[in-house]
This record gives sequence, structure tokens and C-alpha cells, in this order.
Amino acid sequence: ASEIKNLLLYGLLPIFYQHLQVDKAAHIALFVCAIRIDFALQKIINQQEVDNGKRNEGAFDITRLSINNIDELLSWHKRVCDCNQTATCIIIYHRCVIKNQTYHSLSYPKRQSTNSYFVKYTNDRRDTLFGAIELFFTYKNSTLALINNYPNEHLFSDVFASSSYHSSLSKYINTYFYLLQAKPSSFHYVPIHKILNICVVFEKDDFIIVTPISPVYEHD
Repeated sequence: ASEIKNLLLYGLLPIFYQHLQVDKAAHIALFVCAIRIDFALQKIINQQEVDNGKRNEGAFDITRLSINNIDELLSWHKRVCDCNQTATCIIIYHRCVIKNQTYHSLSYPKRQSTNSYFVKYTNDRRDTLFGAIELFFTYKNSTLALINNYPNEHLFSDVFASSSYHSSLSKYINTYFYLLQAKPSSFHYVPIHKILNICVVFEKDDFIIVTPISPVYEHD
């Protein structure tokens, strides 16, 4: 049942939209949006139960990576701190619990095919951003993620620009599906409270489609 739900909520549209006539694809898109809105409302109703069972938040699973081999962290530390004890000032981790959800990083050797490292996040301007978590690290009393950012290509609703349903779809579809460039462009240093969701990623020839998923409460 969970496999069918996941296909319906997350995979149906990105997988099949290119193989359908645009209005038929738009019909499916409207259906998927309706299902996801209903699912989100159920999540809100059940959120109190989740809050009552919160796990300790923060980074865990210290890595053996040396900060001296990670130029992005060295340059960041140089900008924010004047100490010469980089190896003890910054501690690197493979995993992190954020809002009761376990996130992995690309540095985590046991992640295998699990994609819990590609995320939706935000910044101080409240932009919606996406990227792959390279690692987690702590600095003083803060926990951050080093994220390789994938820029937006264009709105997913543009796919349905020639459809008579384009106006209706635009109100909802761009909340659930995002079309991004195929390659990352820059690194961001993101406080973990600004990480919002894990995403499912669908790779196309020259772009990727991502869709944020509702929290799945793991037990690892």
C-alpha cells in the first residue's frame, strides 16, 4: 500500500507526463495536487501525535573526514572565526535528526540507495532552494549542513503552458514539483532549522525534477 501511495503522490507525474498529450497530463496533475493537498491536511491533523514523540535533534555519527581536506569548510571557517584550531572548532558528522526526521549526507558510507540527502531548504530571504547535503558540521553552538545547491531551471507549470488547465495548475503544482538544473552551481552553509524536507529526485536528460515528501519518521 505504501508503494502505491508513494507512486501516486510523488512519482506518477514526473515519470509519465512527457509521454502524454498535454491536457491529459494536466488532468493527472490536477488529480495529484488534490490528493497531495488532502494528504497534507491529514498530516496537520496528526501532527500533535508526532510532536509528543519527538526525538533528540542534532547531528550524530562523527566522521573520519579531515577538515583539512575540505576546502569549502576551511574557507568558511576562515571567514567566521579567527582561531587556529580548525580541527577542534568544527566537528563533521554523517547524519542529523531534524524535526524528528533522520537526514543522511553524501559522506555517509551506509546510505546505499537511500536518498535522504537531497533536500528542500530556505534562507534568510525565505527563498525556496534545493540541494544535496555533502556533510553536517557543528561550530560553537550551531549545527549546519554543507549543501551543494541546484538552481531552478524554470517553473514546473511551464510544462503545461499550452493546456487550458494551466491557470488552475499554476496555483498548486509549483508547490509540489520543481524543475532544476542538472548540475549544482555553488555551496551553501545552512543552519539545520532551515532544512524543510527530503525530496524525491527524478533525473531527466538535461534537468531534474524534485518533489518534497512529507516526513517519514525513521528509526535509525
